[in-house]
Amino acid sequence: MIKASRFFQIRPIAAIATLALLSACSGGCGSCTVPPSNPLPAGVTGSGTSGQLPTPTPTPKPVSVGTAAPTPTPTPTPTPTPTPTPTPTPTPTPTPTPTPPITTGVVLGTLPATCNQTAQDVNLNSTANFALLASPLISNTGGTPVIGLVGVTTNPAQTGTVTGFQASNSIHVNDAIAIQAQADFTTALNDANGRAATAGALPATVPNGTVLTPGVYPGPDITIAGSLTLDAQNNPGAIFIFQVASLTTANNSTITLINAGSACHVYWTTVQGTRAPVTLGNNSVFTGTILAPGQVAGLLTEVDVGSGATINGRIISSASITLQSDTITAP
Repeated sequence: MIKASRFFQIRPIAAIATLALLSACSGGCGSCTVPPSNPLPAGVTGSGTSGQLPTPTPTPKPVSVGTAAPTPTPTPTPTPTPTPTPTPTPTPTPTPTPTPPITTGVVLGTLPATCNQTAQDVNLNSTANFALLASPLISNTGGTPVIGLVGVTTNPAQTGTVTGFQASNSIHVNDAIAIQAQADFTTALNDANGRAATAGALPATVPNGTVLTPGVYPGPDITIAGSLTLDAQNNPGAIFIFQVASLTTANNSTITLINAGSACHVYWTTVQGTRAPVTLGNNSVFTGTILAPGQVAGLLTEVDVGSGATINGRIISSASITLQSDTITAP
């Protein structure tokens, strides 16, 4: 028999469970097993205060095994702002140092011979190597390039002199080469003046635009007023000889060859004793070899070449020659 005082001392849950069990038993307590009051959980001993359960140990929260921790969302890397390429500062173009003007003539020597002399040509002999031959003076002002030899000889009135040119082995002053060239000049002059005329005489003023064919042309003191064209008529050996008292070309005038003509075969002669046998105008273009005799009875004569003139030929003379920044190229 269970005592009433003990029964009512158990916890309400145990009392309810016991009453439920008793009511289920039929025929009294002999066939029913009454669970002990204040049962202990499995694994817990009965020591301690009677009727009290020990304070349960809190069960730790289970940790999931094998579950990967969530991958953190990466913070996007900001796109770097491109550094602008600096525009290079252009290097200023240096101002070229102006070339000082050439103040002296330059004799460049001779070129390989390109003239094919024929039996009909005036025989120049050694004077063919010269671009300028004079007596007694060649005077230059400014830059005058010369292709060909330069020579002077002494005459009875004055010692041979070349001024205004840089020193060069191609300049011959009263040496054997210059003296021989002057002797050959006399021979060439006599040859040219001894040719019989084959064409009509030139007028005192040769009009601008005149065209002449090969031949021997006599004439008075003449002036080339403008453009004079020498038509070789497709004959490379065509010869032009002009026998005049004196020769003058106007400023900016031109004497040119066409149809296979060559300056090798063009000759201009003047009469001995003229004060100024030849005067070439400023910036004029002249073609041919000038054979100009010089003084008579002590009269000093000269060939005067204007500033900026271009000569495709030679000036061979026993007079003096003056130049002013001209260009002379012996053919």
